[in-house]
Amino acid sequence: MARLNRRQFIGVTAVAGAGLGLGIGWRLVNDARKLTPASPLAGNMPPAMSNAWIRITPENLVTIAISRSEMGQGVETALAMIVAEELDADWASVRTQWAPADAAYGNQHTAASSSIRQMWQPLREVAGTARHMLIAAAAQMWNVPAGDCRAENSVIMHPDGRQTTTFGAVTNRAASLPIPVNVDLKAPGEFRIVGRRMPRLDTPKKVDGSAVFGWDVQIPEMLIAAITRCPVNGGRLADYDTSDSMAIKGVHAVVEVTDPYAPSRLFSSDPPIGLAVVADDYWSAQLGKKALKVTWDFGPNAEFDTATITRMLAEWAAGDNARTVVDRGDVTRFQEQSNQQIHAIYEA
Repeated sequence: MARLNRRQFIGVTAVAGAGLGLGIGWRLVNDARKLTPASPLAGNMPPAMSNAWIRITPENLVTIAISRSEMGQGVETALAMIVAEELDADWASVRTQWAPADAAYGNQHTAASSSIRQMWQPLREVAGTARHMLIAAAAQMWNVPAGDCRAENSVIMHPDGRQTTTFGAVTNRAASLPIPVNVDLKAPGEFRIVGRRMPRLDTPKKVDGSAVFGWDVQIPEMLIAAITRCPVNGGRLADYDTSDSMAIKGVHAVVEVTDPYAPSRLFSSDPPIGLAVVADDYWSAQLGKKALKVTWDFGPNAEFDTATITRMLAEWAAGDNARTVVDRGDVTRFQEQSNQQIHAIYEA
C-alpha cells in the first residue's frame, strides 16, 4: 500500500450553491480515478462531487460508501458505525450504499477479518475531518469560536444553548472552507455508537427480500459463465471436445481460461487451466459444463493430496527443525492429578 501524507490522503469535494450538500472522501492511491456521475454517491451530481465517501444532504441525511462486501459478518453496519461515531451523526439518519468497482476506493477485497482493521483509522479520519468542517461552518455563521461549539446527533450546538443548526443546513458553507489538517479524533471514552450493540442494517433487507445479491444482478443481454478448472493446483488443460456442450440450447461459446496469477497473464501464450461455458442462463451453462469432454495434465502435483500433506506435516513436526509456537499451562501437573486424559490431534 502506498504511504501518503495527510494532505494527499484527505480530499474534499463539494457542490456549492447547487443544494446537493457536502461530500468528503479520500484517495487510497495517488493515481486513483475519480468516480463517474453514475457511481452510488454521485447520484445526479456533476463530476465535481466525485470521490466522496461521505455525502451529507441539506435534508440532513448521511450516506456512507461501503467498500467491503457484506457476507453476513456485519461489515455494512460496523463500517457505518465507525463513520457515524466520528462524525457525531444521528444513527437514524445514516444510510449506506455499496461502493462501485472503482480504483478510487482502493483495495475492496473482503477476507481474513481485515475490514475493520484496515478501515478503522481511514474512516475515522475522513469522518473527523467532516465533523470539524461542519462545526467550523456553523461557528462562522454565528461569528463565534469553533472551539466553543460541538456536534451531537447531526446537530451543531453553541454552549449558550440558543444557537443550534443541523449538518444539512451548513453543508454548502462547509464545502467552501479549507481542509483542516491533523484534526483531533475522539477518545474511546467519548464513543456513543462504537462498542454498542446496534441493529444490523442488512437484516431488514434480507428479511423482506430487498437485499441485492450478486445472483440478483441483471443487465440487458447478460450471459452466464460456468467454469471448469483442473482439480489439481498447478495443472493444465491438455485436450478437450466442446461439441456436446455447444449442442445444448442456450450455450453460446466455450472459452479457454488462463491463470489470472501467472506472471505472463497479459499474454495469450499462457497455457489454459480450464474452460468457461458461456450461456443465456445458469442452468444452460451448468449443463454445458457437464457435457464437456476434458483431458487434464495434472502437472507436478498429481500425487500431492491431503494424505501426502498430512504425512509431510507430521514428519516436519517430528524433525530437527520443529519448534514450539505456543506453550501455556502446566500439562504435566494436570496429567498427574487427573484420572481422565483426552488425546486429540488437530490439523488445519
